[in-house]
Amino acid sequence: MKKIILASLALGVTLNAAALEKVTGKVESVTIFTDRALVKRAQIIDSDAQTGTLRFTALPQSLVSDSVRASGVGVNVTGVALRYVEKVAGEEWADHPIKKKIIKVEQQMREEGDLLSNYREQLRVIDSMMKLTTSQSDRESRHNALNVDSWEKALAFLEGRRTHYHEKIRRSDDKLEKLRKELSKLNVQFNADTQVAKTAATEVEVSYARAGRDGGKIELEYMVTNVSWTSVYDLRGSAEGSEFQLASHAIIRQNTGENWKNASVTLSTARPSTSMTPGILTPWRVSQSAAFPGRPDKGATGKTANVTSRDEAGEASVESSSMADTSDSTTVSITLPGRENIMSDNSDHRVTLSVAPLKGSLTHVAVPSLSSYVYLKARLKNTSSAPVMGTMNAFLDGSFVGAITLRNPAAVGEEFDVFLGVDQRMQLKRVLKRGDVEKSGLFGGKVEVVNQWEIEVSNFTKKTRQIVVYDQFPVSADPSISTKYIGASRSEAQKDANGILTWKLDVKPGEKIKFDFSYSLTFPKETWEKFTRAYDNNAVNEEQYYDQLSNKPAAAQAPRQYNLERMMQKSK
Repeated sequence: MKKIILASLALGVTLNAAALEKVTGKVESVTIFTDRALVKRAQIIDSDAQTGTLRFTALPQSLVSDSVRASGVGVNVTGVALRYVEKVAGEEWADHPIKKKIIKVEQQMREEGDLLSNYREQLRVIDSMMKLTTSQSDRESRHNALNVDSWEKALAFLEGRRTHYHEKIRRSDDKLEKLRKELSKLNVQFNADTQVAKTAATEVEVSYARAGRDGGKIELEYMVTNVSWTSVYDLRGSAEGSEFQLASHAIIRQNTGENWKNASVTLSTARPSTSMTPGILTPWRVSQSAAFPGRPDKGATGKTANVTSRDEAGEASVESSSMADTSDSTTVSITLPGRENIMSDNSDHRVTLSVAPLKGSLTHVAVPSLSSYVYLKARLKNTSSAPVMGTMNAFLDGSFVGAITLRNPAAVGEEFDVFLGVDQRMQLKRVLKRGDVEKSGLFGGKVEVVNQWEIEVSNFTKKTRQIVVYDQFPVSADPSISTKYIGASRSEAQKDANGILTWKLDVKPGEKIKFDFSYSLTFPKETWEKFTRAYDNNAVNEEQYYDQLSNKPAAAQAPRQYNLERMMQKSK
């Protein structure tokens, strides 16, 4: 009875061992979100058994254990279990399909090497026999007893065998050379698969029962981290026209621990150069603490540094190229037309999604207090099939002009503005024409200072251009200081409560338009004296410093021009 029980147990262990099959499966499809991906592996069931268990090995290190799911095609999944497996050095990739091929080729090479050694040994034996035959014939010849027919037959036989083994050796050498090349190729493939791939210490067992007689398939789905995709666009157009073309690309990066080969890829927006814009003026509010003690830093354009660029809606622009949060926008999924090979090496995998024509209108924008350049701006309408978000590379007339980062996504059908860099065919100047202290204020308790700025815009293109010019006057943030906008020689299109001034100019080809505007600040006398003491100690040296940089001779006894923007440390 004990023997029957033991035999039954042994048979059960044997059946269980036979039913458990280690597999890696093939990555069939990947859905990539902005910060993770859903991977589907599939394994065809070759066994004819009604029940069985597949153990999926070589799963990626970034596997999210709680996300593992299994389903069957032609079979019913009866159980899913995660097993922790202690990693053994050298055995991690033992079940890898390429590793198995390498082992098989190495075995074939050893077998062929053994045959080659045998052929060469047989050849040495034949050479020895030929030497013996030659020695025997010499002895028979000396005794006049040579049997020529027998001697010729022996030599012919030995030569034939020798030729036969030489042919075998050549074939064996050729086969070994092919096996070496195949082994080298397999090693390259294996290294490419495993050098960047990192497996988890978790394996997944899926038990199944057949639903019919036909073959079946197990599909394993799981989430992985260390993967992302970002949108990149190429905007192409002309500085003379309104026709643009928007090519949409995606850059995929992954370091999940597994390579995705010949996989179907879907991208989802769901969430489980130099300055390209001139900037927008912010309200300039002055107070007694606004006077600066020293010389401000200047950039290459001669303007005060640390400029905060803003978009036209008044929102601070974002310099980072990372994609904006689209959690509040409609989710879009895009399935790539072909199958992709994306390696787990964190390199950029770039794919083209679509190319769409865009209609746009061009205008010019100038902010002379922030930049001495005129910028080209395009208003475009998103006529593509997906929201436009991320980074856009702009090309005008075939030349790259810079990269643009869209802070907010443009929905399908929505209009959006992009700046296309500097238009070198336009010129812009801004000069302080007057910085006087009004004498009438010196005898009272107040001092009034007037600044007058002249702006000059030149058009060297062959068409009339509309240029929107932005500037500003100060707005008081201190009850002891009052400000006043005196006026402009050219009527402004808009003036708001924050002191922002807007002019719209239609400049003809070759034309230069000049206009000026003025404002004043009125200080308590004590405040003004404090300002002037600090300014007198630093301003003269500052003017001399910049005169030396520009090789301009210092003006002797020139009337003092008080630049309120400099003195009041204007916020930009």
